[in-house]
Amino acid sequence: MTDKKYIIGIDGGGTKTDIALAVTACGQTDIITKKTFKASNPNDVGLNNALNVISDGLDDVISSSSLDINDIASVFGGLAGCISRGNREAFLELFQNKF
Repeated sequence: MTDKKYIIGIDGGGTKTDIALAVTACGQTDIITKKTFKASNPNDVGLNNALNVISDGLDDVISSSSLDINDIASVFGGLAGCISRGNREAFLELFQNKF
C-alpha cells in the first residue's frame, strides 16, 4: 500500500496566480490539476481581491478533483506582496480557516 499525500502549490503574483494540486507517493510527485487565475498581489489588486482570488482558486482546484479539502496534507505558497502592509496576517487567517 502506498502512502499518498495530496499537496497544493500556489504561485501568486501581480499578473496571474497558478494553483496546482499534486499527489506524492513512493518518492514521486505528479500534478493532478493546475489552473491559472487572476492576479493576487494585494499591493496591486487590493487585499480583499487577492484573498478572494486565492480562496476561490483553491475551491475551484479542489472541487475539480474527487478530493475533499480535508484530504490536503500541505499547502505551499509563493505569494507576492504577502508580507507587506500587514497582509501576512490576513493570508494566514485565510489558510487557517480554509484548512
